[in-house]
Amino acid sequence: SDVAAILANLRELQRLFHLAVVVVHHARKAANHLRAGQALRGSSEFHAWGDSNLYLKRKADNLTLTIEHRAAAGLNDLPLTLQGASDQLALCMLKNPPPPKPPRSPAHEQILEALDTAESPLTFSHLRQACRMRTETFCKLLAEMQQHGKVIKTPDGYKLVSAAAGVSLSRSL
Repeated sequence: SDVAAILANLRELQRLFHLAVVVVHHARKAANHLRAGQALRGSSEFHAWGDSNLYLKRKADNLTLTIEHRAAAGLNDLPLTLQGASDQLALCMLKNPPPPKPPRSPAHEQILEALDTAESPLTFSHLRQACRMRTETFCKLLAEMQQHGKVIKTPDGYKLVSAAAGVSLSRSL
């Protein structure tokens, strides 16, 4: 209700003085699976209030813009780049966007690949960082792999029990 009251005051100023109002807000973490407006943090009032909404999103090394309009079709995932000259920066459309990256392999396979390519056992933090996944997910998968006898923890870190175990794990999970 607090947000609705603030936005109502902004709408009143907009109509009274015939001006545009820009509201900058932020999205929830790990909201990549949601539509842009659904990812806004806090009240859904922000999404409903806007006549035109612009959403910047970073996916790996790519920056994209999604545009929503109340009365027109929107545009999704327009590729952008940040360009600068001296002390000025600007977001610019990419003329030839990079090809999309192939989808990531299932999470347990990422762990197996990281351990398989490592020359020595990996510490918890190095392994999680190599897999780039949430700690909760990582801990759950690592515990499952240890239970199945696919991964062991040594004093130096985690390692595969054997190369063959890594292949069978992807089929058993």
